[in-house]
Amino acid sequence: STGKTPFYQLPTSIVNRVLAGEELGPIIDSISNDQNCKQKGGAISYFTKGILNRKQLYIQGMLMALIPFLRKDLYFQQE
Repeated sequence: STGKTPFYQLPTSIVNRVLAGEELGPIIDSISNDQNCKQKGGAISYFTKGILNRKQLYIQGMLMALIPFLRKDLYFQQE
């Protein structure tokens, strides 16, 4: 099955740095004056001021991928 996480818009200044080849984690480290944000709450934690973290973001996508298995009667019918 498939699922996807919510997506959000990055500021243009950050998009330009990513397109130039930088990774998002180190970019967030540099603008937040923190270290290893990637392994903590991720960029989403920085942008939401800690309201949402990386793990919570991924859980939503995984739950969406589980839907067919939770409702097998609707998704895996024999024709």
